[in-house]
Amino acid sequence: MRQVREVLRLRTAGLGLNEIARRVGVAPSTVRLTLKRLASAGLNWPLPAEMTDTTFPVGATAAAAEHRGHLRRAVVASTVGTTIEWYDFLIYSTMTGLVFGKVFFSGSWLRAAG
Repeated sequence: MRQVREVLRLRTAGLGLNEIARRVGVAPSTVRLTLKRLASAGLNWPLPAEMTDTTFPVGATAAAAEHRGHLRRAVVASTVGTTIEWYDFLIYSTMTGLVFGKVFFSGSWLRAAG
């Protein structure tokens, strides 16, 4: 909430998105999205005195549905990546046992032992 207030205050002071992002320590896209949410909630600087961190409108901060969407996307992406990695491991280990030994070491252990 404190950063949201600071973003709104700095934007009202006339600073650009990149400068606000640098001062607050977030990405410029985060500043742009925050300002878009504040505008849709109808909030301007100065904020009303009765608006505290607990009474701040939910629509002005990250929506729960948006968070769930990002979380779902991350879970699906990591699951797909892990599945591909394990499939690659399975194929490589199978090839090691069935093919690579015959191709690269066919009969060499017999010559070394005898």
